Amino acid sequence: MKSIKSFLNTPKTSTATAFHFNPVLKVVLATFIMGSSGVFIKYLQLPPIVLAFFRVAIPTILLFLYFRWQQVNVFRYPIRWMLLGSLLNAIRIYFYINSFVYTGLANAVIILYSWPVFTMIFSRLILGEKIPLRNAIILWLPVFGILLIFYNQPFSVENDDFIGMSSMLFSAIIYAFTVVIFKKESKHYSGFETVFFQNLVGSFVFFPFLFLTDFALTAINTGVLLLFTVSIGVIAFGLFFSALKSMKASIVSFLSYLEVLIATAYGIVLYGEKLSWNLIVGGCLIILSTLLLKKN
Repeated sequence: MKSIKSFLNTPKTSTATAFHFNPVLKVVLATFIMGSSGVFIKYLQLPPIVLAFFRVAIPTILLFLYFRWQQVNVFRYPIRWMLLGSLLNAIRIYFYINSFVYTGLANAVIILYSWPVFTMIFSRLILGEKIPLRNAIILWLPVFGILLIFYNQPFSVENDDFIGMSSMLFSAIIYAFTVVIFKKESKHYSGFETVFFQNLVGSFVFFPFLFLTDFALTAINTGVLLLFTVSIGVIAFGLFFSALKSMKASIVSFLSYLEVLIATAYGIVLYGEKLSWNLIVGGCLIILSTLLLKKN
């Protein structure tokens, strides 16, 4: 029992972090886990609104029970910013899941990783972090990259790729905003406490849809669903937010680009996805923008 407590290490104060090892390694490990999200989503084939509920509700319940066991009061500080971030995260997760339902892994994850650029913009507006002139110029690269990726997609709600890619773009923008919000409040909470708040509001928002949507779960799907929600919703984001406490949001976003390679490899190997020239060039512009951004 002691080893479990020391591993999770959810503190009774707001100063300690979850998982005690190098924050860079935390982000890398979290990114490798997150890279499998699309595979889980495509395998489960559940309605996005239903999968979104389980994705946020299971981590919320598990962490709530753990905090009760540890006698941790997660509501010890004003939580208006955390609730705002949680509400936005619920919207983000729905768009995120919807994207993988409609388009390929490579399409989705490459557009997802425009979020570090939006993070820099929101960091300037909310955290007051300065944007050097060089970065302000470089920020146009991902704009051109996104336009290039979309250029041959008919502007139509009947085009699955357009729906999926647009969903991920919305998800990326919202995700960038939530990263900055949780970064702003990270001084008060451990990584797992942040994960709890991240998922809290969505658990209530999505719950009614369980009774309005037709779906079925087999024993195997239930096991896969639990693996998905715990590995992504608890472990990966616990590592991510724990690292975010001691690193700049822009640095964390830079390290997270490993997910592009991981998810794209899954798409090619498991689903035989082909990379079009405009996706490759547009993706390179998005990734290049982050590589060129001045981090300090």
